[in-house]
Amino acid sequence: MTDSPAATKAVARTEARTRRKALAPDVRRVASTMIRAHIVASAAFAAADLVLTYVPVGSEADVLDVVRTARDAGVRAAIPRITADLLWFDEIDVASLASLDVGAFGIPV
Repeated sequence: MTDSPAATKAVARTEARTRRKALAPDVRRVASTMIRAHIVASAAFAAADLVLTYVPVGSEADVLDVVRTARDAGVRAAIPRITADLLWFDEIDVASLASLDVGAFGIPV
């Protein structure tokens, strides 16, 4: 019997979270910097008129400078807004990042 896609995804997420948490904070900072640089240098970013991203939680890569870079270039940026039964993307103001509230599932909104 094979696992369902949802079960497989849950296992993969747990394993990824465990590996990220095991990294030293300075290693996570360097990795985040490299990820942001890769995104900003991509052809897709250069051609974008809207950047969809996320607000990092816990050990997730910090990609918020991508939002700032996009906004500095005149590109709109949006983050997911999540309730218990709905997911949508909402355009954000870079200045408002510091004042985000905690929403459904502990995700900043």
